[in-house]
Amino acid sequence: MDKPKILTAKELRTIMPRLSGWKLADNKLSRTFEFQDFVQSLSFIDGRVTDRDVEVAKKISSVYRARS
Repeated sequence: MDKPKILTAKELRTIMPRLSGWKLADNKLSRTFEFQDFVQSLSFIDGRVTDRDVEVAKKISSVYRARS
């Protein structure tokens, strides 16, 4: 997997208007999604596991270990 590119403030100013509903605060992207119930919300995020899911899990674990 390619190393992610950190976006500059200028790049973010260009990109953010195209990310409808998303907010940038404290150097983090966030968005709220609403569903009819808990089961629908899980269906939205619990598709099938991909290689990217595994890479994100590894990265999160690595970052967490480095903080300890």
